[in-house]
Amino acid sequence: MRNVYIKKTIRIGLTANDWQLYGDDDDPKRDMAAFEMNEKIEAVLNAHPPREEAVIAISAILNQYSKFGAYDSEGMHVAEDLLEVFYEGESK
Repeated sequence: MRNVYIKKTIRIGLTANDWQLYGDDDDPKRDMAAFEMNEKIEAVLNAHPPREEAVIAISAILNQYSKFGAYDSEGMHVAEDLLEVFYEGESK
């Protein structure tokens, strides 16, 4: 249908354990890191950049939280899963 646009919105509520962040389960800094990562990645994806730009931006976010292990393979796999869900049906 012409002149009809559908815009996706993502809300991320992943925990520090979901992200597989380093540290003790009761560490509030670890929980805050997960919360901040979720917010920043939401902002990137909800701006609807091309996938390649989103990958670069999300990688930079994960790198900001590398002291919690976010930039390790586990965090990268979680981010890739988010990208797959958000860009479902689009070519890489």
